[in-house]
Amino acid sequence: MPLVKTYGIVLRYANFSETSRMVTLFTPGMGRISAAAKGCRRPKSPLFNGCELYTFGEYILRENRDRYLMTQVSVVESFYALRNNLDTLTCASQIREVAEVMLTEGQPRPQLFVLTARCLAALCQEENDPWMISLYYQMQALQLEGLFPQIDRCCECGAPLEESPWYSCQAGGALCPICRLRYADAHTVLPGTLASMRLLLGADLERVRILRLSKQIRPQLEELWRETLFHQLEQSFGAVEFVHKLRDHVYHPVGALDRKKDPRA
Repeated sequence: MPLVKTYGIVLRYANFSETSRMVTLFTPGMGRISAAAKGCRRPKSPLFNGCELYTFGEYILRENRDRYLMTQVSVVESFYALRNNLDTLTCASQIREVAEVMLTEGQPRPQLFVLTARCLAALCQEENDPWMISLYYQMQALQLEGLFPQIDRCCECGAPLEESPWYSCQAGGALCPICRLRYADAHTVLPGTLASMRLLLGADLERVRILRLSKQIRPQLEELWRETLFHQLEQSFGAVEFVHKLRDHVYHPVGALDRKKDPRA
């Protein structure tokens, strides 16, 4: 039975006995894989620290048919600070959920792996805005998949955008006043909302750490991106929905999407 040595980030686990668990790892060269960690729940187990959620480690796995058995682990970073407050932990969950959807077993994803590790590390720094880090991750991840919406011109005809652009998830991005008539879900957005999306897409992580959005742009961008993520990946995300409901019912943000009805309706 050959041994496999790989870096990995723990995306989830499931206990299957009093002392063992099945661990789902995000690896750069093999995508998503599952490995049995027998005895890892014993406090003195050498595998104990390497089987916690979000742990970044170097794993040695024994391959047996279509399964892996974890034999050794060297922890590179535990990302323990993610657990310090609810906002940070929730945003880490957003990153984890999106990463899982992007991954398939056996498909190398080195760029996404590096992005994931860097953003988890950024979340551990108290001076950073967790929501901005998570949003940056989601946008960059969709860009890597070729799923990011067209926002620098009309996604239908290629025309320049007006001062009050329109946006449609069904169309796949921004629309001019003429093309928006074809889509019932088209609605206007603030010019600064699309500008912020372009900025986040083209920025490096260091710049995102100091980026601040206005009280008008941030809630609209949050709602717009939530809809886009759901449409592009064809599923909802528990952590994303949790943040949305929390802000909606507790903070009551202003600046929600200005939806104008289709004049044909």
